Amino acid sequence: MNILEVNQSEAKLHQTVSHPLSNIISDGFYVKGKPHPRLSGAFSLLLCEICRKRGGLTPPEAIHKITDLPAQRFRIQKRGRLAPGCFGDVTVLDPSYVGSPATYENPKLGPVGIRRVFRNGRRAFGEEEVWTQ
Repeated sequence: MNILEVNQSEAKLHQTVSHPLSNIISDGFYVKGKPHPRLSGAFSLLLCEICRKRGGLTPPEAIHKITDLPAQRFRIQKRGRLAPGCFGDVTVLDPSYVGSPATYENPKLGPVGIRRVFRNGRRAFGEEEVWTQ
């Protein structure tokens, strides 16, 4: 058994992401040339692979682990939740379609299934008209 099989196995992944104290973050960062494909696709891949395809987390559990839980852990005030007095960061997505097509060969492909993004209550991404399916 090699080191990747020990550290990156399906069982270890499930154990890590399903642990109640685990935060889900991206280790991707901007670099010249080719960035890691998870730079813009970590969270959409989590919602696609771990929630929808493998059933490792429910969508509410996953969303909590990428929003409110890290904000609490790092003591980031008024972020990570929708509540009076908070900043109003919202991502509108299609849970049946969200995912990441990015690969090591083509890492700059953006996530799919993201319809709108609001930061501080203002539209930062997506069409202005109301999304309906």
